[in-house]
Amino acid sequence: GLQWLGHAFEAKDFHAEIFNSELNAKEIYNQFMAHLHSFKSAELQAIKDTALKTIFIRTIQFRKLKKQVKNKFFANRPFLNSPCKKCKNEPDNKKCIQKVMISPTKMDESLIGCGVSFAPREKITAVPMKNSQSGQFEPRCVLHPEKDLGLKAIRCSPEILDRCGSMTYYFCDKKAPNEVLDFWTYGAFPDHVLQNLILHHRRLQNVKAIKRGKQFDSYSQGEMFAKGSRAPKGGLPGDSYAMYVGMEAIDEESINALFDDAEVWFFFHIFVVLT
Repeated sequence: GLQWLGHAFEAKDFHAEIFNSELNAKEIYNQFMAHLHSFKSAELQAIKDTALKTIFIRTIQFRKLKKQVKNKFFANRPFLNSPCKKCKNEPDNKKCIQKVMISPTKMDESLIGCGVSFAPREKITAVPMKNSQSGQFEPRCVLHPEKDLGLKAIRCSPEILDRCGSMTYYFCDKKAPNEVLDFWTYGAFPDHVLQNLILHHRRLQNVKAIKRGKQFDSYSQGEMFAKGSRAPKGGLPGDSYAMYVGMEAIDEESINALFDDAEVWFFFHIFVVLT
């Protein structure tokens, strides 16, 4: 993940062998980031290279956002498994972190491709699913999560959210109660961070839309937008991957698109790291 810094040094004819050590690379990266954060706004705005200025500003903003999200989650607890100061004396069903014990089972294959919705059956239809053997699209039914699947509704408590600022459910295996299989957090982000993420997610829709291939014919809703890189269509053996149009990081707009994508991806996966 720090290779770009080594390549940047090599491009300026500096010795980059030190980056062969992961420990040294991290240390240099941390020192560089500390120096970058010491820049004042006027110093950043004075940078004449527009691309470099954009990268520096967005990097600083990104790291500040990460800290704000982490601070919110740990506002009432010093460590992940520490009791919350505001609800540590409450019964388990009133705490802001609760465990839901489950027994993992193999999925019924007849349910694959079915829709799941609370909506009345006459108002919604499932997307047809392609049969892997016949190649034909087959209709699928829409199932009610409680009536048909017998699922238990797990909802956020407004009382807990108001008191503690967030609420998290850990889904744990009954046979291994301390093993977290999955989780769901309400109020994970400060309001201004969430609005910023929504804005950046919407901005990604300015990237050039792509044409659906046959495998996506059944997904007829809306438009599809690419992200990341791809193998060139009709390319020769050995051709390298290329970035999609709008994410090549060759101008200010596409550099911002890369940062927008990185922010949205990171923040919606951040609690995987925390757990």
